[in-house]
Amino acid sequence: MRALSICAVSSSWFARFKLKLIASIAKIMASRRKYAEGMGFLKHIRRLHGVCAAETWTRAPYLGERAPRALCALGNVQSLLDRAASCAWGCSRGDHCAEFLVGRAVSSSNAAMLLMTNGHYDEALSLIRSTGEVANLVCLFITDRALFERWKSIDDKTRRKEFRPVRVRQQLKASEGPLVIDEDLYDVLSGFAIHPEPGGLVQAHNALSRSLLLPIFQAEGFVKCINELARTMAFVAVFAAAFIKLPDKVKQNLRDAGRELVKNIGGVNLDEKERPWFSPSGVSMPE
Repeated sequence: MRALSICAVSSSWFARFKLKLIASIAKIMASRRKYAEGMGFLKHIRRLHGVCAAETWTRAPYLGERAPRALCALGNVQSLLDRAASCAWGCSRGDHCAEFLVGRAVSSSNAAMLLMTNGHYDEALSLIRSTGEVANLVCLFITDRALFERWKSIDDKTRRKEFRPVRVRQQLKASEGPLVIDEDLYDVLSGFAIHPEPGGLVQAHNALSRSLLLPIFQAEGFVKCINELARTMAFVAVFAAAFIKLPDKVKQNLRDAGRELVKNIGGVNLDEKERPWFSPSGVSMPE
């Protein structure tokens, strides 16, 4: 079936019409029906999540050129990292601390994908921050293996003090190592769903900058999450190839998958400070 460009029907008009229609329907429903409570409310939210997820994956192939390719590349990276973290190519018989760290990044990435699929973009970005913190830590351990051994041997209180995110960033900066999450990006990601701010908008990834508590697909939010998650997981893939004991072919596959992911990162990201960050012009959708 032919794909129809949103440009042909005025993207800004379409986005505004959709949001106003949703608001009108919500008002009508509120006036005619009691709000669900208890298990009924939870069932209602599950149904809305299903609707949002269905629209997400229906629209995903039409979100420009790079986003669909980035999603495919993300799937390849996460598959390789999942296997690397679970000794799929053989067990090194060590303490598995390296595998556990990479596994934590994979698990957070999978959870972020689940959240962004179901319309919770702010919460997905907060998990992407956590994934970036793990990537920073792995990068530090690659640059200085002695720090990895110390991290494993000290007590919990000392570990939290010496290896908290800000200290890791400072050490990487001092050693001129790559920073997956720097101070500025850390602050921006924290502002979405971790540190409440006065006037902070909730799930406002749309042309009208309106908060939407309703789980609903927003192309702007989904594409932003794809790009931020892709950037972070590309680093994790390259770092894992140097961090975990793996066959040479698997290491090369990880590096290649990370590079492919980087190639398909789009321009919609958190460098754009104002809302809306993204206009769906040029994005096509099924007729």
